[in-house]
Amino acid sequence: MWIKGIELENFQKHEKFSAEFTEGVNVLVGETDAGKSAIVRAIKWVMFNEPKGDVVRRIGSDRTLATLILNDGTSVRRIKSSTENAYSIIRGDEEKRFDAIGKAVPEAVRTLLGVAPMNVDGSELILSVAPQIALPFLLSDSGTFRMKIFNKLTGNDILDKVSQSVNKDSLRVKRERKIREEDLSKTKDEYESVYDQFKSKKKVFEEVSGILKKTQKKAERIETVEEYQSRLKNKRVALSEARKRFEAIKYPEPAIVGVLKSRSDKIGLVSRLVQDSGEKRALLSSVTDRLDRVKTPKTVDSLKSRATTLKSLTHLTVERRSKVDLYGTMGEKLGIIDARLKEESKLYRDKLKESGSCPICKTKITDEVLRQIKM
Repeated sequence: MWIKGIELENFQKHEKFSAEFTEGVNVLVGETDAGKSAIVRAIKWVMFNEPKGDVVRRIGSDRTLATLILNDGTSVRRIKSSTENAYSIIRGDEEKRFDAIGKAVPEAVRTLLGVAPMNVDGSELILSVAPQIALPFLLSDSGTFRMKIFNKLTGNDILDKVSQSVNKDSLRVKRERKIREEDLSKTKDEYESVYDQFKSKKKVFEEVSGILKKTQKKAERIETVEEYQSRLKNKRVALSEARKRFEAIKYPEPAIVGVLKSRSDKIGLVSRLVQDSGEKRALLSSVTDRLDRVKTPKTVDSLKSRATTLKSLTHLTVERRSKVDLYGTMGEKLGIIDARLKEESKLYRDKLKESGSCPICKTKITDEVLRQIKM
């Protein structure tokens, strides 16, 4: 597709202007300041919306129009006024208008014309239209810039981007690796420091554990000692009570003891008499049985004599029984006293042995000393 004609209205130098082009190379010829460059700027204005602002408007005019007529009869019109900023695509009687376009060329216009600025390093470069009085293509630019343009045109810019991306990734990986190595080294140092602290604290822990075990053993010993002290205190209290009870015991006087001993002897005698009485009772029972088997005498005097004898024996038996009962009662009382004396004596000996020393003379109590003590 190529530009077949152009129409201008109030565009810079031209109030009204139109021209037709042929396919191929076209040359504009005219006097200086006749508006040749304005025609080129008008083409650039429609294609790329350059230059910006109101510099394209003819002085004193209110509305500027520039129309490019393509070889297929389609027209592309650019409109600029104080109230309009638009593009139009005209095909026959149909017109498609794009209002409030801002700085960008509508995509439909760009697609129809088939041209667009090239983006190089973030800026748009128009290669289709050269500035007035400019050197041949890109000779005024640096070699680096021309190389970028060449790469853009040939597609090598993609390889450059890939290469740059690879280099950036490589640098990033190297930086990250360096950071990771530094972190690893730092972590290793921290680990060694923590491990040293762990060994130190482990040693302290073992020492504390040893001290704790010793403390526990000492605490157990203290508990044992306290238990023994408590038991000793209880024993001392019991010993004190036993001493009070022992001191409260009233021992009989020697004369009474003699009397009691004499009575004890008599009790022994009575016991023997009781034993003899039992034997005689058995004998009497045997005699009674024999008498029962003996034939009853027929004489009254003989019966009276035997009755008198029997009465005498019965009286003697009753008297002996009363004496036996008396001696038995005395013997029981003496037995109770003797048992109590033995019990108190044993308790006193046990308390002396448990205390270990005499509470009066502080003599050490042994089995031999206990045997020598007479109660």
